[in-house]
Amino acid sequence: MYMDRIYVPPNELEPVYDLGLSLWRDVVLRDPSVNSRMRAFVLDAIDKERRGDSFDVASVTDVTRMTMDVGEDVYVSDVEMHVLASTSEFYKNESESLLSSGDCFSYLTAVEKRLAEEVNRCGTYLHKRTERFLVKRCETELLEKPAHVVLGLPNSGLKRYVLHFPNPGLPV
Repeated sequence: MYMDRIYVPPNELEPVYDLGLSLWRDVVLRDPSVNSRMRAFVLDAIDKERRGDSFDVASVTDVTRMTMDVGEDVYVSDVEMHVLASTSEFYKNESESLLSSGDCFSYLTAVEKRLAEEVNRCGTYLHKRTERFLVKRCETELLEKPAHVVLGLPNSGLKRYVLHFPNPGLPV
């Protein structure tokens, strides 16, 4: 504190705390071996949770908070970007699996559950800024891309609606 008060301002230097964060980011977190292990740890934990396995929530929370503390750009490039990519891949595969084994109602029920899980994930150990991107990836992979297939699943109700209800624009 003495250095920050007396020595740093007249010499136009970076405060000690900020310098420590910069060094931690540049020397430790951006080291290729540390960075890849950190990223793999977070992605593995998320994958375990999505599959129903247990994992160390506190450690994942600590890693994501640490990356955000050293700079939002670090969190975005070293965590969020990779989480979003793995999310797209996971839900692409999940969609294919669900479509091959169910009807529309069970598919949409599963999608609703998965969307709630992703929102909860952001509230628990990912940063809140990730939520809108994560939910969008889920919606894209689970609803937008397979929409034509989902509407053709048994029990979709679309065919029944089109055949049995009058066109709202036409007189009855």
